[in-house]
Parts: sequence; structure tokens; C-alpha cells
Amino acid sequence: MNKEQLLGTWRLVAWKNRDEQGKISQPLGSDAVGYISYTEDGHVFVHIMAGTRKEFSTGGLFDVTPDECVNAYATHISYCGPYDIQGETILHKVDICSFPNWIGSEQRRHAEIKDGHLILSAAGLELEGGKVDAFLEWEPFKM
Repeated sequence: MNKEQLLGTWRLVAWKNRDEQGKISQPLGSDAVGYISYTEDGHVFVHIMAGTRKEFSTGGLFDVTPDECVNAYATHISYCGPYDIQGETILHKVDICSFPNWIGSEQRRHAEIKDGHLILSAAGLELEGGKVDAFLEWEPFKM
């Protein structure tokens, strides 16, 4: 994997997890949407959310009920920070994240380009109440 292959913005095609028993799930649903961008200056930006999210009952950005807050958190993940390529592995060094436990961590992703799509995978992630192997497929974003 080289930097030129990664540069730019990619749109999510699918996110699937496989648990330790081999069961496949889609944590944000089959209609999840998202983008990942790799910049020339070495930063990655990731946003993924469920395709359908409930609007808040008010128009205020921070005027939400506890239930609305929980639902919003449970249907969106975002993070950003520097990245480093090490062979077939990309290290996402997390500076900012909607999941506080990842801040300051390095998220290791296996990367490959297959039929023009970027395939990122991560083994042994703590998600959905256990360990899963995550597989995310991204296509080049064209406006």
C-alpha cells in the first residue's frame, strides 16, 4: 500500500463485522453511510452513521433529551488524526473521536485495493459486546 493509492475521499459501501462464532452483523445497518479522507499532509478523517437517524425534537444543537443523545451517539462514529502506512497496515493515530476511549490510541487497519475499492479490516475490535473482525469497503468519492 502506498500513499498515492489512499489519497482523497472514499465513500462507504459496506461495514460488516464477524464475531467469534462467525456471525455477520452490520452495526449501523445495511444503509450506513460514511466517508474516509486521507490527506496529502498525513491526516485521516472518518465519519460513519446509520442511514436513517431520528431528528432532535428541538432545533438547538445541544438542546436534546437524554434519549435523543443516546440515539445520536449510538448511530454515529467519527474520528481523525495523523496516519502512517506500514506495508499493508495503516495506523490511524486518533486525536479526536466520538468514542472517548479511542482518543490517543492507534487504530491498526489492514488495507488493500481490490477492483478500485479500498478494503480496510481490523481484527479483534471490541464491539457489540465482544470481539469482532471488522471489514469496511470504500469506493472512490466522485462529485
